[in-house]
Amino acid sequence: MSIRLKISILIALAGFLSGFIFSAWMMHEVIHEYTESVDHDLKMFSEEAGRSFFEGRPDEISKYDSNKYWMEIYESGKDSPVFRTELAKRLTIAKRSAGRWNESVKVDGKAPYARQSRDGTSFFHMRMKELSHNGITYIVYAGAPVEYMRGELIELTAGLAGGLVLALLLYFGGSYFLAGVILKPVREINDSTKNITEKHLHMRLPFREKGGENDEFNELAKTLNGLFDRLENAFKRQKRLIADVSHELKTPLSVMRLAAEGLHCKLNAAGTGSADEDVRRLSNQVMRMDRLVKDILNLSALEMINSVGNASVDLTETISELVEDYRIIADSREISIECALDGGLFVRGDSEKLTRAFSNILDNAVKYSDDGGLVQVLGRRGDSFIDIEVTNGGCVIPAQDTEKVFEEFFRVEQSRSSGYGGAGLGLAIVKRIVELHGGTVTLENSDEKKTVVKIILPSV
Repeated sequence: MSIRLKISILIALAGFLSGFIFSAWMMHEVIHEYTESVDHDLKMFSEEAGRSFFEGRPDEISKYDSNKYWMEIYESGKDSPVFRTELAKRLTIAKRSAGRWNESVKVDGKAPYARQSRDGTSFFHMRMKELSHNGITYIVYAGAPVEYMRGELIELTAGLAGGLVLALLLYFGGSYFLAGVILKPVREINDSTKNITEKHLHMRLPFREKGGENDEFNELAKTLNGLFDRLENAFKRQKRLIADVSHELKTPLSVMRLAAEGLHCKLNAAGTGSADEDVRRLSNQVMRMDRLVKDILNLSALEMINSVGNASVDLTETISELVEDYRIIADSREISIECALDGGLFVRGDSEKLTRAFSNILDNAVKYSDDGGLVQVLGRRGDSFIDIEVTNGGCVIPAQDTEKVFEEFFRVEQSRSSGYGGAGLGLAIVKRIVELHGGTVTLENSDEKKTVVKIILPSV
């Protein structure tokens, strides 16, 4: 769940809870005020009606509309009422000793002012009051129908519930919009950070400087930019160190290689076989180190640039020439090379670097094929791209390693790669060259247990 959605839900729930509490308080106040109002009317009616009855003027009670009010007056300790209103003669309501209460009464149309529910009942608010006259205590029971108020309260409750649901939706919509506005800088920082890779460490996060605005998101962007500055400097120092060390090693290794070759020739001429074999092994190791240093220098040089030339390069011609060169090596191991390239496979870029990339791929294809195997080179033109595939049998790479082979110094079979003089930099150089030309390179295993290297480059 996104932070934006979490914020929206929390704000909506907080608003809904606030609205619910306010609505409940308002309902309580409405019910309380209405109950107090009815209770006050019943109290006044009880006192006025009781006074009229005690003074021998029971007919005056009718001015209070005896069809609206229910009343019975009892002399203390007796079960029969000494006075009843017309409504009390038609309806029987249970009496309690409490001061006031609500009672559900079966009306069935006998109370003109009482709204009935579907089952023919109506709620009455009742009140008991004791009055004294001439030393005699009288108990007055008075009541008034409140069913209509109950119906209005139900309607009010339904209206409030609907209002709360609508408010919840409005709260959620409004908070979702506001959260989106507030979190927009975070999205911008996230989108910009995704583009900052080891190849694009020069990029920085945008932040606002106008108006002296300096909120938390601005501070976060500045802090991350400072981190990227330190990372970029560290990467530059690392690449410069590798390049400098490789450059310093290049000359001594060349001298050692030439000296070993010279010594090998002299010993060979002198006929000292044992010493000659030691010198030969030394010469091979020096040559291997020399190739490694050259590969590191090439990769470092590629890492230091972000673009290549814009010349038109004919891949059909370039790859065809490389295939003819590698046939000599392949024929010595009875490996066949099949080449099927569409004509006019032109791309924009650096011819020398592309030659190096495809040379590395063909070199691996021939090197790791079984004797008597087959290497296939296919080239097709698409609408806006060129697809080159190089397939070879023999060494099948595990699926979990097909992406790792493009990492520096990664080798699937350490012993086998070392036997061929590999250092795990060839495909890393290929990947960097292809990326500089705006393309992609992938490696996968086919159903026939063959390794397929696929290069896709934008066409001219």
